[in-house]
Amino acid sequence: MATCVEQVEPATVSIGNRTWALLRKKLSTLRTECSRFGIGAAFRLVADKVGSRVLGLKVSHVVWLDVEEVVVTAASLPKFAFRFLNAAEVAAYARDPANDLDNEFVARAADGRNSCFAALDGDRIAAYGWYARDWIEGEHCDGFGLKMPPDVVYMYKGFTHPDYRGQRLHGAVMGLALRAFAENGVKALISTVEWTNDASLKSCARLGYRRIGVLARARFLSIPWWKTSSKVRERGVEIITPTVAARKLTIV
Repeated sequence: MATCVEQVEPATVSIGNRTWALLRKKLSTLRTECSRFGIGAAFRLVADKVGSRVLGLKVSHVVWLDVEEVVVTAASLPKFAFRFLNAAEVAAYARDPANDLDNEFVARAADGRNSCFAALDGDRIAAYGWYARDWIEGEHCDGFGLKMPPDVVYMYKGFTHPDYRGQRLHGAVMGLALRAFAENGVKALISTVEWTNDASLKSCARLGYRRIGVLARARFLSIPWWKTSSKVRERGVEIITPTVAARKLTIV
């Protein structure tokens, strides 16, 4: 009997140590959130974890940038050329893994609905962002498919090459892309940010974005539930969900 106790005890202690280490890590994360963004941020983090496990809860802010709010100009960054890339150029840049592109994006560049706007340093791609018109799939929108009016574009997949980080190219690419779209009647750019991502929300605020509402989804008693803020719907933006039976997009 004593031998059995000696064999089990180290494993029990090991499990206890791992549990305590995990708890300390989570508490450290909460303390960091509190110190950087306030107690509300820590509360949202806990609510998000619990809600996600119990109800499959997902909440994201919708952020909106009007073209009138764009202050950046290409002249302020004379080293770079800013423009849209065609499908052949996306395919060429996709050959370099450092550019974080794959064949999916080559196809998207050719579909007439998705566009890649980039900052180029000679023949090098320094930064880029992807933009969708009409609608965007859930995998590029925090799990929410969205339908947009003709004068709104959705921004997703922003990237800055490691060699060019720290030059604020991300914001410049977004602002100049919106100005380029404005030549074809676009008035605003939208994106989504998870409600617990306070760092990204602060970054969006610095770039001129405004929060206009939230998207939320959950599952209760195996029944899916979706919700869009009224201020989001007023701007013609609506959630779309795939109908499994019909294989079509249904507006919620």
